Amino acid sequence: MKNKIFLILIIFIICLSGCNLSIRNQTKKDKDGFPIGTSNKENSDVLQVKVIIEKVNIRQKAKVNSNKVGIVKKGTILDVIKYETDNKYVWFKIKTGNHLEGYIASEKESPYVEINQEIDYLPPEITVKEEKISVNNRTELENTINGNVAYKDNIDQNPKLTYDIDYKKKFAKFQYIVEVMVTDSSNNSSSEEFKVEITGEKQMDDGVWLTYQDLINKQEQAKSLCYKYGLEPFNNGLRGCYNGTIMIESSPYIVLSAERCFYNTNMEPADCTDSNGNTVSHDLMSSYFKSIENQWSDKVKSYYADVKNATGYELSELTW
Repeated sequence: MKNKIFLILIIFIICLSGCNLSIRNQTKKDKDGFPIGTSNKENSDVLQVKVIIEKVNIRQKAKVNSNKVGIVKKGTILDVIKYETDNKYVWFKIKTGNHLEGYIASEKESPYVEINQEIDYLPPEITVKEEKISVNNRTELENTINGNVAYKDNIDQNPKLTYDIDYKKKFAKFQYIVEVMVTDSSNNSSSEEFKVEITGEKQMDDGVWLTYQDLINKQEQAKSLCYKYGLEPFNNGLRGCYNGTIMIESSPYIVLSAERCFYNTNMEPADCTDSNGNTVSHDLMSSYFKSIENQWSDKVKSYYADVKNATGYELSELTW
């Protein structure tokens, strides 16, 4: 009998101890039912953060609208697995003492945590000296870009400067947008833009860059071809050819009166006045010039073909 009582007592004590252990190991939750993370031991060899505001949410991903998976309170020390940044926050992927994992945010300007090691999460600063610069050619551009920006980083002494120019996108004739980017060793980056005008080169439609002198030479070739058809160069040959009455336009190829008197400034039908002051109807003038255009059609096509064969480019491309 005594043995039975003794055995029952031992079993009761074991059960009681197990229940207490289970209670102690159970993670506490806040009023909304989210687990509360506990502290890790301080360790200077490990990147850690200490919460310095009342509480911080633990989220599933490094986004403010990501699912909340727990909270940590003021004074809690957390091991940092990794960190990343966006425009406003530093996001720390953390692990708590009771093995909760997730992301907590800390504002760059008003931190929510103290960090036990120096980390670089601030982007470099860039200052553009001139909003618009002019260069003769692309070779000059690199040196000019470097001279037109000043940059520094709070930790990295030698951040990397790169730049990009989309030559297909122009904001004005021969003027382009330069985007400069500075990146530090922690992969934080900043970017700024300014305008550049390239005065000594032109990129053609086929991607080839021609110098100013190359273009002049090709323009001279196009100009000389006017004489082949008994015409004079119009606008130095870059608008085509004419003889005072008719004109071969550069794009698209058409023959018109040099004055275009049968159209108004909006290219709408309009009557003309002849040399004697008499009004000549638009229809009559149009009919007259249409007959001229028909007569010159083959010559127009031949002229354009000659320009393309001689220079490698359409006449409309050879402008500066």
